[in-house]
Amino acid sequence: MLPSIVIGSVASSIYRAKIAKLYFDNNIDDIKIQTKKLFLILTLLTVFCFPILILVIKYIPLVIDMSKWKGVFTVAVFLIPFAISQLFFQPFSNLALVFKKNKTLLSQNILQLMATVLVYVIAFIFKIEFNIFVVIFSATLFIVSFYSCYKFYKILKAEK
Repeated sequence: MLPSIVIGSVASSIYRAKIAKLYFDNNIDDIKIQTKKLFLILTLLTVFCFPILILVIKYIPLVIDMSKWKGVFTVAVFLIPFAISQLFFQPFSNLALVFKKNKTLLSQNILQLMATVLVYVIAFIFKIEFNIFVVIFSATLFIVSFYSCYKFYKILKAEK
């Protein structure tokens, strides 16, 4: 999650500053260009950085004694779809902020919260094994986050 948090936060801040200025200049076309650039950059980062991260996770025990952290490696790999989705969700949620679509932002955050709680409840009720829980959690939030990104992008598409 660390790469998603760090890269997502920096990308989010830069993106918000750029599109806020463009919004106040009433330059929607340039906001669309900035959004497409951001999507391309995040996609390239995902394609190149996450496979490297998987390799690091796989081979770090050859360099460092990680015997007390054995289960972490399996779980870390399963959480990569969630980390990728958060990498995209964080910056694109700024579209709702800048375009003053607070209800959309709130509804998408509530959707993520409800999906998270639902996965936890299902895991508790059905006594799901932890590794399976992590896979379900990661896949569910991957889908929900990208749906939210789609909703945020629709805000931009609706602007003339």
